[in-house]
Amino acid sequence: MTLNPGLILRSTSPATSDDSSQRGRRGRELQDETLTKDKAFRRYVAGVDRALGLFDATLQEWADYISFLSRLLKAFHTHPEGITLIPRKYLVAKRLAQCMHPSLPSGVHQKALEVCRFIFGLIGKDGLAEDLAFYLPGIASTLTFASISVRSLFLSLIEEYVLKLPTSALRPALKALILALLPGLEEESSDEFEKTTQLLNQFKQTFGSVGLGQLFWQNLFLASITSPSRRQGVLVYLSRYLPKLSNAVPNSAASVGDEDLKSVEIAAVTIPEPGLLLRCFATGLADEQMLVQRGFLDLLVSHLPLHASIFRQQVLVDDLQLLMSAAVGVVLRRDMSLNRRLWSWFMGPEQKVKNESIPSTPDDTAPVGGRNSTADPDMPSYYQTYGVQTLTQSLQSMIKLESHTPSTVSRPFRIGLSLMDQWEIGNPVINVVFLSLIRSLHAYQQIATSREEFGEVFRSANVFFDGVESTLIWSRMLGLVLADGKAKGDILRDLDLATFVISNFNVREEEMVVLHIPLVSLALLENLSQVDETKTSNASPLCDREVQCAMFHVLTRMIDMIPERAFTSEGSSSGTPTGTPTGAIKEMVKSFFDQNQDAAQASQLPIFPRMLGQHFLQLLTSMINKQMRFDTDGSDLSRSVQVLSLLLTKLPSYDGLGGPVLVRALEERLALGAELPFAVVSSATALVTNFLVVNPPSHIIQADDVLQIVPLLVRRLWTYLSFSSPQQHIETVQLLEDIQHLVWKEELVTSTILALLVGADADLNESYHPNKEAFERFATLWSHSHKATKALARSNGGALASRHGGRKGSTDEHQQQSTNAFSSMLSQAMISVLNVLRGPDTEVYVVCRDWLQSLADLSRVFDTLIASIKKSLSSDTKDSASLDKIEAGSDLMDVLNQLVATQSRDQWVRFALQPGTTSNNHQSFKARASGTESVQITVAKLCQEVIQKHELHGDQLTFRQILRLQRATLNLLRQLFSRSNNEPLIELQIDHLLVAQLGRSVVLEGRLLQSDLLDTLLIILTSKVNVKRVREAKRDPSMEEERPEGRPKLSNTSISSRITLSTQQIDTSKLLEAPDDLLTCLLKGIANSSSRDVIHKWVQLVCESIYFYTSSIFNILMKMVETFCKQIELCFVGMKAQYEKESLVERNFETPLSHLLNGLDFVLARAHEQLLAEEDGLSTNNSPEPQQGFFGAMVSGSLPRQARNNTNNNRLTVILCFQDALNTCFNIWSWQSLNSGSSDTLASFQFASQKIRGRSRRMLEHLLSAEPLESIEALAHIWVKAVAENDTIRTESLLGLVHTLEGSRPGITMPAMFNAIYSRTHSSVLVLSQKSTLSSNLTESDLVAFLSVYAQSLEDDVLEEIWKDCTTFLRDVLGNPMPHRQILIQLIHSIAILGGKMENTNFGEERKMRRELADLFIRLLTAIFTIKPQSSSREKTSIEFAEFGSDSVEQALDQNFAAVSALLDESDRLVPVMTHVVSNIITPLFRSRQFPQSVTLTTLNLLLKISKIQNASKTWKKELTDSLNDPKFFSSPLSIVKDGWLQLLRQLAFIEKTLLAELLSRLNSPTAAGIMFGVGATAARLEADKKAQLNLRRICCIVLAVEYDTFAIHLGMLQAKLEELFTASSISSPSSTTRSEIYMVIRALILKSSAGQMASFWPLLNTELRAAFSSIYDDNEDQTYNNYSLLQAAKLLDVLLLTNPEDFQPQEWLFVTDTVDAVYRPEDWHPTALIDEVAQAMMENADSDSSTKPPLSATVILAPPDENDHNSLRKPWLSGDQTRNVTEAEIPEALLRPFFGQLSIHVYERTYSLMEPDIEACREDLLRDLFDERTLVGS
Repeated sequence: MTLNPGLILRSTSPATSDDSSQRGRRGRELQDETLTKDKAFRRYVAGVDRALGLFDATLQEWADYISFLSRLLKAFHTHPEGITLIPRKYLVAKRLAQCMHPSLPSGVHQKALEVCRFIFGLIGKDGLAEDLAFYLPGIASTLTFASISVRSLFLSLIEEYVLKLPTSALRPALKALILALLPGLEEESSDEFEKTTQLLNQFKQTFGSVGLGQLFWQNLFLASITSPSRRQGVLVYLSRYLPKLSNAVPNSAASVGDEDLKSVEIAAVTIPEPGLLLRCFATGLADEQMLVQRGFLDLLVSHLPLHASIFRQQVLVDDLQLLMSAAVGVVLRRDMSLNRRLWSWFMGPEQKVKNESIPSTPDDTAPVGGRNSTADPDMPSYYQTYGVQTLTQSLQSMIKLESHTPSTVSRPFRIGLSLMDQWEIGNPVINVVFLSLIRSLHAYQQIATSREEFGEVFRSANVFFDGVESTLIWSRMLGLVLADGKAKGDILRDLDLATFVISNFNVREEEMVVLHIPLVSLALLENLSQVDETKTSNASPLCDREVQCAMFHVLTRMIDMIPERAFTSEGSSSGTPTGTPTGAIKEMVKSFFDQNQDAAQASQLPIFPRMLGQHFLQLLTSMINKQMRFDTDGSDLSRSVQVLSLLLTKLPSYDGLGGPVLVRALEERLALGAELPFAVVSSATALVTNFLVVNPPSHIIQADDVLQIVPLLVRRLWTYLSFSSPQQHIETVQLLEDIQHLVWKEELVTSTILALLVGADADLNESYHPNKEAFERFATLWSHSHKATKALARSNGGALASRHGGRKGSTDEHQQQSTNAFSSMLSQAMISVLNVLRGPDTEVYVVCRDWLQSLADLSRVFDTLIASIKKSLSSDTKDSASLDKIEAGSDLMDVLNQLVATQSRDQWVRFALQPGTTSNNHQSFKARASGTESVQITVAKLCQEVIQKHELHGDQLTFRQILRLQRATLNLLRQLFSRSNNEPLIELQIDHLLVAQLGRSVVLEGRLLQSDLLDTLLIILTSKVNVKRVREAKRDPSMEEERPEGRPKLSNTSISSRITLSTQQIDTSKLLEAPDDLLTCLLKGIANSSSRDVIHKWVQLVCESIYFYTSSIFNILMKMVETFCKQIELCFVGMKAQYEKESLVERNFETPLSHLLNGLDFVLARAHEQLLAEEDGLSTNNSPEPQQGFFGAMVSGSLPRQARNNTNNNRLTVILCFQDALNTCFNIWSWQSLNSGSSDTLASFQFASQKIRGRSRRMLEHLLSAEPLESIEALAHIWVKAVAENDTIRTESLLGLVHTLEGSRPGITMPAMFNAIYSRTHSSVLVLSQKSTLSSNLTESDLVAFLSVYAQSLEDDVLEEIWKDCTTFLRDVLGNPMPHRQILIQLIHSIAILGGKMENTNFGEERKMRRELADLFIRLLTAIFTIKPQSSSREKTSIEFAEFGSDSVEQALDQNFAAVSALLDESDRLVPVMTHVVSNIITPLFRSRQFPQSVTLTTLNLLLKISKIQNASKTWKKELTDSLNDPKFFSSPLSIVKDGWLQLLRQLAFIEKTLLAELLSRLNSPTAAGIMFGVGATAARLEADKKAQLNLRRICCIVLAVEYDTFAIHLGMLQAKLEELFTASSISSPSSTTRSEIYMVIRALILKSSAGQMASFWPLLNTELRAAFSSIYDDNEDQTYNNYSLLQAAKLLDVLLLTNPEDFQPQEWLFVTDTVDAVYRPEDWHPTALIDEVAQAMMENADSDSSTKPPLSATVILAPPDENDHNSLRKPWLSGDQTRNVTEAEIPEALLRPFFGQLSIHVYERTYSLMEPDIEACREDLLRDLFDERTLVGS
């Protein structure tokens, strides 16, 4: 789209207030038409054209330039008289600018300036005013490089011609003129210094004549801001002519006439606003050169003091903070000369000057920012009045910057540290910002991307912290820890910050730990003591439990740092020792810190050090006293007691501790009938133990109080020993031991426990009687008091007694005596327990018996009870034989028989017999005479009859009597069947009756009867088995021979050690068979939740009964294993829930879980043994004797096949059961540490979890030992499932398990994994014992992935163990790779792992091993490329292996390239292998029809790594070059371009030095010959355009890819090519369509070249950009510039204005208004910059055509970037997808018009913001333009 040229007439003259310029131009146009008819003028023009033609034809050396300029000057001398026009002035100005190139000699420069002088004289003042934009940019940079003679010529040229121009012509170019003259001021001793100074002053006077001269000063400030190289000249000029700004300044120019000259000069500097002045100083203070910084600091001190009125009347607060931040930033230089000047600026003028010059008006004496502050005697009044607040605010603004860069975050710390070098300046500021700095550090810790970044910031913060006075630190810490007037969130954040300070910084200096920390701790403790007083107000955050917990945590940390000497050191106090009221402590501490935070030393202390302990104890006594009465859950009390316990270890005396008060509170709380939380009881115990260790204890607690409190504590602790609540068992036992340790002589603990055990506990509760809970509690006490749990860490007060005891001098003798007393107490209690067995048959009896059965060691029981048992045995033999005698028979049995009856068989064998003997010496059966029967048979029949006729029924009394009768009967049966010679009893088949009874008891949920039935049935079945063993041994003695070695057996030491059973085949005699309903009853009992209390008996019965099902074990195995696994999981879930926070589950799950695991272990062991026996028998019968006949042959062939199928089915059944058991055990083993929420249960939780995890691990060992292949497959399946669910905890846990188990050693696991893979890929090569059943849902890829992860996790030293197996497996795979084609790619990773481990170990012949592994890798690559082409994809596996294996060969090679390179590096194999890789992977992808979509980032990364190999460039260079030359290359995704292609192109340019030259050679010069006519003219032109576009884009990509100034030597050739292409028209070939790509190339050069290298491009850019933008309203008949070209030209200008190269700044005014006129426009302002003119013309055109234009289809609204975000970089305006999502026709209206309309203002605001340009955003936008195929010809 182009504008209507008839509507716009561009003015090239300076703007004026009337239309005279327009009339003048029309007159000159008429004159030009007349001159063209003049023959002399035409001859003059022809001469100039001939002279200009020499520039392109003859310039070879610098002498040719002089010759050209001489010819041109001679041509100008031939101008007709009266003619002042310069023909071809655009081209003349361009050639003159090119002759001013810095690399040319001074003679050329001098000649060019002579030509300019002639031209200026020829065209005159008016002509120069009109054409200044053509000639000035070319010579503006002369002083930066010119020689002395040239400098003087240039200055005279400015003085004679430019200076005399009217202000209307000079105003737009004023900044460029200042920039041109400033280099002349850098050396004050130079010849041109005075001349330059005069010129600048004359310019200032010129603009001062039309105002205050503020335009000159504002442009001078802008020049200093934008051009660092000219800043030295600005500094010199300011030091001479900048007015001192300490006087009052008028608000406007209206009052100038009434002010003196001084005020006029100040007004010129500060009007329209002083923002540029402050930014000039800010940039100067931040300059890289120290001399510039020093000069601007001198100016601050002398010309811009802090008391200057402009800081209060005109300067914004943000601008002042900007200046202050820049000024204070100089301290980072650590240079004393800079710091000294900064201190002078802060401290103000000398006293004399201060008295005379500082204004005394109310406005002047007010501090900056309006703060009303009074004089501080410790701070200079000037600094306090004018500098403190501003400096503080500037540091606060630095702290608030949201930056993730360590240097930015650490900057305030480093500045603060330097400020503290000057105490008068730094101290008042640090007092304010200290806490903000620490908060910023704490916040940065949360957002830092790495520890290294935070460590860098923390190092600066740590040095700063060490430099701060400790009084100030703890003054701020006091404010953090106190909760006065804060909301809950603020309190928690402050306490978290306090914890952060204590944890990370050095707060253990002597003054801190002796003085400050005790005072802050005491104030915090008093704050906490006010909690009870504020509980009436629910709004108080102190009542919040979370707040209190955080406060106590900080208090504990601080008290722990206090040494003992802090309470004994001498010191002065402001108050009397006893006259300090407790409620005023906090205020006294606050006052102390407020008064002394600025002092070097604390003068007076608020409290004597010797009185600190007394105040601590008084506050704690009050708190504990209240909490003992009102704390419901004990959490507050526990924390208070912990603090008290910690303090008692440090205090020299206990004055102030209200012992009697606390004792009374303890007695009252413990005497309450309500149940108490464990935290309360444990805290009370800790409190008592702390009182008792005091020497003498009577100082705090009296003997009578001990006699009352200790029994109460023991009774309370006794309640926490219940089986149903195992959470505090170990903690409770430890607390009892602590009490016994201190009061063992009084025997208070012994007497109390005995009274509780036998029920004499009337003091606590009159209704308390002996029950099973008492014996359960004693069992807990007995078990844990003799285990190794004492090594666990004690909680609460448990460790206090030992610590105090060690400090108070307790001896080993005392310890031994107390321990013996505790053991004696347990022995007496055990006697009472055994005496209960002689009493009635109640629940207590069952509990005691079951507990005795669970004990592993009975030696202590026998030693303690043997005397009592013998006495009971002799005293119970006088009962009658009536029915009542049957019920009372169990009561009369002696203690020894009772003990034998209640113990398991293993315990009796272990403790009742001599070592090495057995208890199953059964005598053979002896038949009795016919017609007679033994007493044994008679009693057995009687028992049978009683059981049959007396079933449970009737009312409660009857039911109870029958129950006791049945139990007595069952006890008698057990005695009978447990004796020898019990074969006749088996014939009665009592077990059938008992099975039926047992099934009914399960339904009735009767534990007592069920337990007896199980015991009895177990004995009967055991007797049956023993009889069967005796009979089979007599019948077949050969069955005792050993089993042949085949597969490993699954052992079960937990069951087989307790039950002695036969492993032989059992006779199937009807008499000795199992009861019919036995299996159903067993499964029902195991699955019933009411059977958990007797589950160990059910498990024993299952283990005993399993031998009756030997022949059918595989039919019942799955059902039995399923039942066991389900119950195990239920128990495990219940056990985990029990240790959760605030769990209400009260049941013992640990014991049933252990027994169920034992049962499952035994069942699987028995089934596996049977399977092995079956397979051994099948292998023995594989070669039968041949049978005669056809039928015999058929039978002989079918029977083995059927047997083999049955065996395979049986094996599959066993393996499936193994997998279920393994999954269950792994779930238990992987039980992680839970957050129970309370330390009260930690030790018990650790004990329980370690025990149950250990049991599951033993079972896993058994499973792996029996079936290593199948078990490892099952583990791999668990890992695969966990990876699919993204469960990293389970994956890590499983790998840890595999490394832990003995059965999964690498030497076992690796061969098993190889066999598992072979079973899925090529099973025919395996023998039967090595094949897998394939029961796990795993693919070979899954197994290889697990194998790789497992191998990676192994130690490097294990390589020696697995090397042979791994290399053998790889050789076998590569010997026949076709079956293994799905895993070949993954094996690359495996080889890389082996290679990496080989690098870290030394074993064997390393060179041979490396060569062997390298050969395998090369064979593997060959197999992959031969069998599996790259285009095919691997089959889907059960999971995605992004981290554990690779989908493609390029991904595998990319991930393992380093290891592969190291493996092949020692020989010359690396380059051939990489050549093979390129030809088989890279080449097919690059030449694919889907290119570039077929190329991934992984492919490019692999190629990049290959390209960095020495001597391998031939393998990849051609492929990369061909891909770059492919037209489809520019359809690549941008993400792949940035991260892949550019890195490759950089490597290509580094290797191929002629790459750019080759691309330039492909660019043909535009030509019009031969294409004007003909059928194919348009197509040929389009083809040429597309080729040129693609080549230019390739050049642009190469430039963007390389480092800065890589192609500096090629810039001349590139410029020549671009100039040729700029001559193209719309009908040439290539045409002007390529202009958009040319602009892209120039954008790339600007981003990748330094300013000095681009010097020769500025004349070209000036000319071309002016022509491009002028074409918008000029007559563009040939359509040289299309809308895409204009958009790219605008983007090029946007980048130039954003990066703002210093050589471009003198030309900036040609395009945009670069002075303050962009914002503060004068009333008669008219646009003179090209972009402003174009914008005005487009706006007028839009207004005139608004009614006829169709609406825009684009939805894009172009808006400038948000420059108010001070944390961001300056971004280009014309960037983003909004510039690419519009049609070509809509570009002018949608993009260009809003861009041009606001560009000048936008550029000024960007400069004013002082933000750095975002080069990366420019680079990304250019890449998006390059890879946008829509802008290519034909797209």
